[in-house]
Amino acid sequence: MAQIGRPEVEAGTVSVPIGGTLDLSAVGRLRDQLDDVIDRFPERDLVLDLAGVDFIDSSGLGLILGRFRRLEAAGRRLKLVGVGGPVEKVLRLSGFHGIMEVEALPRAIRPTDGA
Repeated sequence: MAQIGRPEVEAGTVSVPIGGTLDLSAVGRLRDQLDDVIDRFPERDLVLDLAGVDFIDSSGLGLILGRFRRLEAAGRRLKLVGVGGPVEKVLRLSGFHGIMEVEALPRAIRPTDGA
């Protein structure tokens, strides 16, 4: 089950840590929580810290893409940080690196993914 941490406000951005599994069972609740953050900070870009995410499926990708489109329509940006292991592979294969800013974990602290 995925969960979000406390939003942290910095110059021009609000950063939200996410942990756990981004799958069908979690996206409905997370969508509501992230949309609440987007609404509470209407002048800020959103940074999602995915360092604590250990799995993402198409539902999780849809969650991220939906927030990206919502922010983009309002002239705001979405950035993904702390991306590593299998999550990075899924994002890369899904083309997310080509449409939004994705910042991978440094190699020295990436989780092993069996590859």
